[in-house]
Amino acid sequence: MERLAFGDFGLHAMTHSSGVLDWPAPLPSSAKYAFQYLFTQAKFGLMCPISVSDTSNHVLARYGSEALKSFLLSQDLDVMWKGAVDRAGVHMVTASDPAGEERCRSVASVRYHVVSAVLLAVEGAELGDAGRDARRLLLARQVVTHRIEPTDPFAANRATVDAEIDDLLLTNADVPLARASALLST
Repeated sequence: MERLAFGDFGLHAMTHSSGVLDWPAPLPSSAKYAFQYLFTQAKFGLMCPISVSDTSNHVLARYGSEALKSFLLSQDLDVMWKGAVDRAGVHMVTASDPAGEERCRSVASVRYHVVSAVLLAVEGAELGDAGRDARRLLLARQVVTHRIEPTDPFAANRATVDAEIDDLLLTNADVPLARASALLST
């Protein structure tokens, strides 16, 4: 069913890119909802990962790179399940078994965290540029580090940087953009 939803029908990408179902342009939202309604009659459990993928594409299309867009809007499941999530080198980690809803849910979870990190980073940078609190940049880094990236929790440098970030996040004082940027570059 995941191959039908993501591969054949492209339910996650049909309003975001052309070529889905051989349509020359992105389909209108009404067509997407009609397809989703029909699909849920057969397999309701896959609608959550499809919806997360579809809605996250709105955010990532606005702020993501072209490589990220082509990856996330792909109808080739092998491309979707593997590959870089962003230019920082964060990789999606999914099961290698091509079957199962669990894999779809895992991908949806990663996408949720990627969207959260993107929005936090954009808002943090905008606030920091305006001379206000840039701590959302630090929160974005923590989401990437602790929810997306496979990491060694005992790595010495990581623990030091995490402790500094945690201290800044738990204070009431604004975090200047320069300080947040310095921590992000370590």
